[in-house]
Amino acid sequence: MIGGNLEARPEDYIARQHYVNLRHTNGSIEVSSDYERVYDLIEDLELEALPPGSSILSLGCRTGYEVRILGQRFPNCRVVGLDIVGAFIVAAEVADGNPNTEYYNADMHQLPFRDGEFDVVFCVGTFEHCYNLQRAALEMQRVCKRLLYVTADLMPDVSRSDEAASEDPAEWLSLFQREGWKLKRDWQEPGCIVKASYHMVWERT
Repeated sequence: MIGGNLEARPEDYIARQHYVNLRHTNGSIEVSSDYERVYDLIEDLELEALPPGSSILSLGCRTGYEVRILGQRFPNCRVVGLDIVGAFIVAAEVADGNPNTEYYNADMHQLPFRDGEFDVVFCVGTFEHCYNLQRAALEMQRVCKRLLYVTADLMPDVSRSDEAASEDPAEWLSLFQREGWKLKRDWQEPGCIVKASYHMVWERT
């Protein structure tokens, strides 16, 4: 079974996430290539049909790059970003002057939101770093009302204790195959550091 299901968060978990993000190729935690697919997904996921007042959640938002994109594209929607690293959230709030965006410093294994609070939930480049995959998947689904978009790395082994690994898409799918949800679309894209990224779009039925 895929790894990452630690019973308790490692003592250095938050510091480790900070360190890993700061090791991007150009030394920045704001790497536009990580999120350039957001533009395409807006059309692919039928987000243009979101009525005013809808809500979008970005999990593992780092310093808010994706949140700012979504906030600009959907000025009449509530857009929320969440990250476990407090320093990232502080930087995001400083960089983002949009009154319709919000940022939370919290753990996605225990989201501070109501059931079905968000119409759309994004989790890009974050899920494989969760320390309890089952709990994180349940929390994403709990707060999501309509569409859930999540990526996971396809790689053969676990390189760190807080990073999950599987080359089998079926293992990632199994974490979200629950009553009331159906797979709307899935695909793979070549990865830069890992073999590939696996993309899943889930829809609440």
